[in-house]
Amino acid sequence: MQNEKNGLVTEYYENGEKKEEGFYRDGQLEGLLTVWGEDGQMQYEENYKAGMLYGLLTMYSVNGGWVHRTENYKEGKLDGLVQTFYEGGDVKMKSEYKAGQKIGATTWYLENGEVEEYTK
Repeated sequence: MQNEKNGLVTEYYENGEKKEEGFYRDGQLEGLLTVWGEDGQMQYEENYKAGMLYGLLTMYSVNGGWVHRTENYKEGKLDGLVQTFYEGGDVKMKSEYKAGQKIGATTWYLENGEVEEYTK
């Protein structure tokens, strides 16, 4: 197709700040996509393979840019560990997925690392 995106594509907000940047092959995302807010703060990074989420997705907090959440994907579905974090980097919640379905328990932690809640 003539209008398909190919190569590195960068989009901008009206204020000139980067909105997103990613690599496209035949109109489909391939590799890392980085997305920023209008204030220039990075919001998330996600990986693609043939247009589908594949690998690590990292979300950043709105106030300070620290890692807030990580998820793993395979063929567009959650697959692997999902974690949320406190501002200092300690794990807040941990859960696991396989082919888009939650498997096992979800564990919530206090900031001191002690288990707060454990649910199946």
